[in-house]
Amino acid sequence: MKNQGKASGSYPRQSIKELKELLSRPRRDLSWYHAVGAKINALRPEGDGYGKKWVTNLHEALQCPRELIFRSGRFEREYDDKGLRELKKQDLPFNHVVVLLGIKDKELRKRIQQEAAEKKWSHRELRSEVQGRVRMGSTQGARQTRILDRGPVGNLRHLLLLSRRW
Repeated sequence: MKNQGKASGSYPRQSIKELKELLSRPRRDLSWYHAVGAKINALRPEGDGYGKKWVTNLHEALQCPRELIFRSGRFEREYDDKGLRELKKQDLPFNHVVVLLGIKDKELRKRIQQEAAEKKWSHRELRSEVQGRVRMGSTQGARQTRILDRGPVGNLRHLLLLSRRW
């Protein structure tokens, strides 16, 4: 159940205490992030989304990174228990999940998630693939490729990824 209008930072002490305790024992696996997200979302005011004041107050109360509030909360909202089990079977780390959460189209996200697991993409490969596919589908004109110096091996890997798209 969501918190009713607690944007001012006056959160139930027990909820903050439980969340602090969970944050003090980081496991850094998907279940941990999901559990953190569930507790954060329980404190989230209804209809408030992620207003700056709410995030700032929660950040100050918990003394944890703002990114953790945003990412774990979104993760818990986007992936139910079945989705969490699927991610665990695919053995994708949380940094991959953060990249996948950038894809609004759930079907496209699921396809890329499956492909990332099957091909054992690195974080960089997944990010590059997502950027390419999401931009290609946009209507904002021609896609621009950003040239980065990744070193000889990195450049070859990047060219290989680009050639798969062509």
